[in-house]
Amino acid sequence: MAWYLVVLCVLLDLTVTTTQKPGAAASSCPAADDVIAARRLARAPLPNRCRRCSAKHDMPARTFVIAGAIADAASAQSVMQAIAGVSAQADEVVALMDATRGASSLRAASAARLSSATRAAAAAALGTSCRGEKLERVMLVHQLTGGGGGGANVASAVDAMVRLSSGESIVRVQPSTCASGGRGNPSLPSTSSAGYAFDSVAAAGRGGSDACREEMAKALSASPDIPRSSALADAPVCATSSDAVSVSVIVQYFRRPSIVRTLAQRIASTARALSRRKTRVEVLVNLDSQGSVALWYGSLGDSVEGYLVESGNVHEIRAYNRLVRMSRGAVTVLLQDDDMPPTRPVWVSSALRLLESRSDIGLLGGKAGTVQGGKWSGKYSPSLGRRLPNRLPLPSSAREPKTRLPLLFTTLVNLAPFAFRRNEFLGMGGFHANYSCRGEAGIGMDYELALRMWKSGLKVGLYEHGMRHDVGDSGSTGTRASAAKWRMRNEIESRNTALYESSFKGFYLNHLKARGGGGASRLGTLRGMSFRSLSPVHKLVTAANDALLSGKAS
Repeated sequence: MAWYLVVLCVLLDLTVTTTQKPGAAASSCPAADDVIAARRLARAPLPNRCRRCSAKHDMPARTFVIAGAIADAASAQSVMQAIAGVSAQADEVVALMDATRGASSLRAASAARLSSATRAAAAAALGTSCRGEKLERVMLVHQLTGGGGGGANVASAVDAMVRLSSGESIVRVQPSTCASGGRGNPSLPSTSSAGYAFDSVAAAGRGGSDACREEMAKALSASPDIPRSSALADAPVCATSSDAVSVSVIVQYFRRPSIVRTLAQRIASTARALSRRKTRVEVLVNLDSQGSVALWYGSLGDSVEGYLVESGNVHEIRAYNRLVRMSRGAVTVLLQDDDMPPTRPVWVSSALRLLESRSDIGLLGGKAGTVQGGKWSGKYSPSLGRRLPNRLPLPSSAREPKTRLPLLFTTLVNLAPFAFRRNEFLGMGGFHANYSCRGEAGIGMDYELALRMWKSGLKVGLYEHGMRHDVGDSGSTGTRASAAKWRMRNEIESRNTALYESSFKGFYLNHLKARGGGGASRLGTLRGMSFRSLSPVHKLVTAANDALLSGKAS
């Protein structure tokens, strides 16, 4: 429900209140998603080139959740053909891949084969999406079972898939005896408390047989569409206290295989180190390019718990929003695929300590932070790791009084890392989905969220984490892969800058731009501005940093 409130707010400019008090401390088990109401998002129309398909993509009528794990090509083919017989072009499919059996050395290859077979079956059966892509509306989920998570748990995975989905209603599908060669799936009940109908197909033969497909299609046609609110009520973030996760690390990945193993090893070592401190970590990776599943699964499968999600090039805004909903951690840390964490877990542990110490902090950024008016004006980046060129280090005097960790409050912060409380992010409405079309970069989405946090009464800060940025081939891939993509990136940045400047007019003003620009040469002028002349958000930033310098908590 929270997702739809977000989209309705965008389209209709409605005001919706949140049920969570701003700055509330993170609980050990986040609230159920159906009681987190999204706040009002500023009106921001999608670019013209994707308006026709936006509602169909971001608010599909139905999501088919393939509840029983797909174990082979035959079951994938049967399920996709059955769904094709009853679904519309805009419907969404979320399928669980069953690669958890057998020796660990075989699971990565098994995951890749299942993924390839399922994508082929989906492409053949389901046709293209509204914007002409074959696999845009199909997400394949691989469960990671290491890290002390207790092994494969299909019921837990299904709950996560329901939270990941976007459909107004949910239909759960279970490939059982005929679709899996008689093996079935004993991990799931025949029905759920929310009234989901699981097919109990009894036809003989392998999953690819005509009889099996007909029986599955018949059972699927008789399955009820469950309203999203009821589906979420039956898919709690934590069913029991033992399900509680402290931190969810979420990675957005697109075709940068050269750094995957090192990146995965750093994430896994952090999870192991924090687990020794009784801090449970899960890892969720969005494989936006569909592929590289064997590489990621082989690197993470036995060391952490969480999920790999193969998406159809939805890009960062929608990927992060979806995986935050899917996650269970009270605190979320976002990474991009060209960020390299340090060998020590400081990039997570420092964020946790700051968020636990300060309930008034809503967002911590790690790449860079900007203040554009008042005594703290400047562009900053952390000193640990590798500071970005032409950026100032965090002042040595700027420390959080209780933890004594480096911290500077800034008007704007850049991804990544980002750290926040899951419920607050969802309650704020997540990243603004209209800041990009699907499959395009969301330049400015981080600035818009930072301004929204400040305006809601929460603070935004830059912290030290020891991470290196822009590693690998980031300079020649993604938005830098070609001159055309770079032009598109700049167009998106210009458009979205105008959007957030307009949305927060009267609250935010780029004082540097208002004075004609000039960069570092104007820094002295900006720092000499009187407090009275600052825009409201810069007054908040100035007051917050003055309190830090004086050793006060707020």
